[in-house]
Amino acid sequence: RTLINVVEQAPFAEGSLRTAHRMKDLTEAGSGSGGYVLKMSKDPKVDAQLYYEDVRMQMVAKSYADRYNQLQPPKPVDFLAACVLQLLDRPGRPHAGVERFISGEYVKYNNNWNWAETRRCT
Repeated sequence: RTLINVVEQAPFAEGSLRTAHRMKDLTEAGSGSGGYVLKMSKDPKVDAQLYYEDVRMQMVAKSYADRYNQLQPPKPVDFLAACVLQLLDRPGRPHAGVERFISGEYVKYNNNWNWAETRRCT
């Protein structure tokens, strides 16, 4: 679908691979939504396919979480729905990953390679 969006130029957060920018979808005006997070690679030459693979992995993780939650654990888990957006008005028409913005403090539990938080978080 076509979106009319506004992306903040300056990132509000960044990791080792991506920057995170606040984004609003103006086609949802008045919805009261907290907006979105647009995640862009720091490498301008990254293959767009990587974004699609990241979203696919996140959706697979969400399906496992849904199956786990059917067992009625003491603390259910969830993953945000994600999508890929191509920024047609920007030079090079780059791709980005997008998901809903969740307010509050962000705690990182792993770095996707070799580190994981060891204190119990449940």
